[in-house]
Amino acid sequence: MKKKKIIILIGVAVLFLFSVGVLLSKEEKQEGVSEEEEVAQVSVVSVSELNGIKSTISVNGRVESNNQAGLSPEVQGVVSGVPVSIGQTVSAGDPLVYLDNGDALLRLKEAEALLETQESRLEEMLSGALEEQIRNSEIAVENAEDTLEKTIEDNNEAVESALRNLLNNDLQAYLDDERMEIDDDEVVTSPTISGVYEGEEGEYRISLYPSLAQSGYSFTYEGPNDESGVGSVNTRIAQPLGESGLYILFPEGFASHRDLEWVIPIPNERGSGYLTVKDAYETALRNQEPAVKQAEQALEQRKNELALLEGGAREEQITAQKAQVNQAELGVDSANKYLERHTIRAPFSGTVASVSARVGQTANMGQQIVSLINENGLRVRLYLSPDSARSLSIGDNAEVDGDYKGVVSAVSRAVNEQTGQVEVQVTLTESSDLIVGEDVVVDIVTSSSSGVVRVSLSMIEVSSAGNALYTVEEGVVKRISVSLGPIQEDKVTILQGLEDVDFIIEDYSLVQSGQLVEVVNK
Repeated sequence: MKKKKIIILIGVAVLFLFSVGVLLSKEEKQEGVSEEEEVAQVSVVSVSELNGIKSTISVNGRVESNNQAGLSPEVQGVVSGVPVSIGQTVSAGDPLVYLDNGDALLRLKEAEALLETQESRLEEMLSGALEEQIRNSEIAVENAEDTLEKTIEDNNEAVESALRNLLNNDLQAYLDDERMEIDDDEVVTSPTISGVYEGEEGEYRISLYPSLAQSGYSFTYEGPNDESGVGSVNTRIAQPLGESGLYILFPEGFASHRDLEWVIPIPNERGSGYLTVKDAYETALRNQEPAVKQAEQALEQRKNELALLEGGAREEQITAQKAQVNQAELGVDSANKYLERHTIRAPFSGTVASVSARVGQTANMGQQIVSLINENGLRVRLYLSPDSARSLSIGDNAEVDGDYKGVVSAVSRAVNEQTGQVEVQVTLTESSDLIVGEDVVVDIVTSSSSGVVRVSLSMIEVSSAGNALYTVEEGVVKRISVSLGPIQEDKVTILQGLEDVDFIIEDYSLVQSGQLVEVVNK
């Protein structure tokens, strides 16, 4: 502490001797100066520019591309071609991955065929219909009615068959774990369930009890739709289980030393193949309504066409047919877009960073199979504590790996809940040989207002009258008394005196209090 005081005293002494010399020089210059002399010109510096502290934050970050994309299919499909490889340069719009588009091409052809049909009908309306066309239209209506009836029948049968398969899939009896306690090393053979179940979803619960039956046991059951009853236990012939088509055959030794209780879940979610038959049933349900609706629309369309031919084309009918043409054109456009979604293209020019797609592989929607970067614009993503992030400002200068310049381009205003850190981005402002994904060290220079002004020693007047700085008010030099703080290198801290001062004369040796001057850089 004493050493620090001695250094400050020495600095003040040096500053005092320097100021005495400047004052003597000023007095010599003032001798013989007339009032007619020209107004002196001075330079000033803003106090706000002197009020600040700069510091450097060093932190690790990861290089990213300003323009990068992980690309995934918009539709599920099998990869049919990968015309690019890692490191290859591509242009915006270039194909990166092809998916099998057979279904999409078929959809497009169907849409184009429908458009051609609608355009032909419009042409017929405009030119008039022949008797043969009316007869053909009547046949088309009959065919559409048959198709609708067959569609309803087929889809109902498909749903019923899929539901039957689901309810009958791998039906088994399981010990009721909630009611029975079985030793870990004890093996209990389940009854065999057979037959074709024709009821609804639910479960059968079976309880055994001693009786006068030939086997010495009978069973009670409770099933779906409040079905219940009793039966005799038989180990040779399967016995009916309710009235929905199921049978139960008990194993030998089924009741050696206790009463047993069983449960038969319908459908059996634990059975083998459950997910497969469940998916088949749901698919049949999904397909049923659209298929019937499409057949109904086709029938309605054929009826409208017949009505147009029989009654002649009225103006409103022609307008309606034009709308049908427009709708068909939209269908072609939609089919083209669907076809295009089977090709993943580069959204911008850049370099292929990764390719995970392989020919023959099934690619799912949302699954990233190729990525692209633009190496011409790089940035570094890094994370800071909230206190450090708070000191940053957009535009703060940064240095990456000690070689490349950059600026702070983004500072998150939210703390990551998991890490407690704040995300920051630094954008490089010059070209580099950095590689996307590598870890680098970033030095960020921050500046913040401190409320303390530090000025050059040459700006301070130290004399027996006290320490002072000079400013300009309305073209006149004014002396300002100030209190000095520590001296660091060639600068000294001003503790008091500049509270209401905006500018300071850079070289006080050129002026004196009360002198008329002109500021040249304000």
